[in-house]
Amino acid sequence: MAQRNSNDGLARLFVAVGAAVLYYLGSGKGEENDAPLIPNDIEGRVDLVVAALNTQFGKRWVDFGLHALTSHLQKVLPRPVVALVNVIYNVEQFARFTEMSGYQKQQRAVVWAR
Repeated sequence: MAQRNSNDGLARLFVAVGAAVLYYLGSGKGEENDAPLIPNDIEGRVDLVVAALNTQFGKRWVDFGLHALTSHLQKVLPRPVVALVNVIYNVEQFARFTEMSGYQKQQRAVVWAR
């Protein structure tokens, strides 16, 4: 039986936060579109930070930095996590044009993930 390392929890937290950030970056950072899976109060605060950075450094530089962060997260996070984030994002985009319940979205994500 394998012993749990004290860093297991930290690694899982990093993967979860990384996946949430990757989803946020893909779902329209700082735009009118809400990321459906991220609570609005959290997303609103992050959007305020992005807006402040846009004011300070310019939208082009901030977009470049966020694109670099996205690219880095896609390289660092485990491939199945990145693939799952992409599937969830694509299902949410598909659901914008097709009326779907939460269960239907879940089933579509399962099918697309296979």
